[in-house]
Amino acid sequence: MDYKVKITTLTPIHIGTGTELLVGYDLKSDEQEKKTYRLNVDAILEDAITGDNPHLDRRMLNLKPAELVELPELHQKPDFSIYTLKGVPQSGVVKEQIKTVWGKLYLPGSTLKGAFRTIIARSIAKDDAVRGRLRVKRGGPKSAADDIEKVLFGDDPNSRSSFRSPNFDLLRAMQVSDSEPVDAAPQLINVSVLKGSTVQAPIDLEAIPRGVTFEATIHLDDYLFKETRRVVQGPYGQKISPVEKLGWEKFQTKWLYNLPVAGRNISRQRFTMEKAYYQANGLTRFVQIYDAWLGALANLKGTQTFFLQVGWGGGWENKTMGRNLLASNDQEFAELRNDFNLGKPPQFRGHWRAKPDDVFPSSRRVRVNANKQPLDPLGWVEVTLEKIK
Repeated sequence: MDYKVKITTLTPIHIGTGTELLVGYDLKSDEQEKKTYRLNVDAILEDAITGDNPHLDRRMLNLKPAELVELPELHQKPDFSIYTLKGVPQSGVVKEQIKTVWGKLYLPGSTLKGAFRTIIARSIAKDDAVRGRLRVKRGGPKSAADDIEKVLFGDDPNSRSSFRSPNFDLLRAMQVSDSEPVDAAPQLINVSVLKGSTVQAPIDLEAIPRGVTFEATIHLDDYLFKETRRVVQGPYGQKISPVEKLGWEKFQTKWLYNLPVAGRNISRQRFTMEKAYYQANGLTRFVQIYDAWLGALANLKGTQTFFLQVGWGGGWENKTMGRNLLASNDQEFAELRNDFNLGKPPQFRGHWRAKPDDVFPSSRRVRVNANKQPLDPLGWVEVTLEKIK
C-alpha cells in the first residue's frame, strides 16, 4: 500500500548537516539590504590568483575570504556566491540546513519517519495492553528506552540478547522516501532560547521558510497484514502468518494505517500543553498561534490531514514519550529526572535535585526578530496523505 504525502511548512524548519558556517569566511552580509551571501570561496580565490593584484600574497594571508570581495562584486559576479539568504545573522556562526547535492531544499525520509515513529509510539503507549508495562531502563541515557521500545515496537520472542532485533521492529513495515527537492530558497532565521518570558542565547540558522510544500511517499508492506492465507514456518513447525511470527498485535499495527488519527491526537495534546506554557508566561502571540491550530484541528476530523513537528528545536516533549507516559505522577517524574539529570543547569555545582512542582521543560527555542521579540515556534508542518494504491 502506497501513499503520496504532502507536507506544508507552517513555521520555519531547520534540519542541520552538523556544519557551522562562519561569518567572514563562508558568509558575507549586506546590512542595508538585509541579506546574506553564502560565498563561493573557491571562485573568489581563483579570481584573486588569476587577477592583476600586486598585493596578492599579503591579502591572501591576512584577510578573511569575505574581505577579498566587495558587495558590488557579489552583485556583478553571480559565481562569487552559491546562494543568497534573506536576513542577517546576529552571531558569528550559522548552522547549515541540509540540502541535496544540487543545493535544493528537501525533507529527508529519515526525519519524517522518525517523527511518524514518535506519534505511533505515543499512540500505542496509551493502550491498556501496554501502559502498565512501560519501564525506563536505569543505567544510562543510551539504553533508557530499550525496554520501552521492545514493548511498543516488538522484539524477537526467542532471543536471549539484551539488544532488540531490527527484523522484528514494527516500523520495518513502513518505508518513507525523501521528499522531492523544491526551488524555494533557504531563509536565515534568528532563534533564541525562551525561558519563561526571557530571551536568551541567540542562535542563527539556515531554515526552510513557512509556506513551502514538499511531496514524499510512504510504502506499507501490506502483505504482512492483508494476506491472511500467507503462512510461514513457526518455531514449533506450525503454520502461522507473518504477523504472528513477528509477534505484532492489532493494538500496534492499527496505527500504521491510522497515522492521521495518531497525528491529530498527539498534536492536540502538544498544542494544549504549549498554549498553557505561553499563557502562563504572558506571551499572547503564541497563545493565538496555538489557539488557531487547535481550531483548525477541530475541522480535520475524518480527513487524512494532521499536524506534525519535525527537525531541530522541537524540544524534549516532541522527541520523547513525554512525561505523562513515562511517569504516573509528579513525584515519580521528578525521580526520573534525578536519575538522568534532566533539567540540571549546565553551570550548576553541587547536589542538584528535581522537584515535583518544577516546570519541565522550562525553556523553548523560538524564532525571534531583529529586536529579539519572539515570533513563532519551530518545525510545525501540515501533513496530508493520499492513498495511491
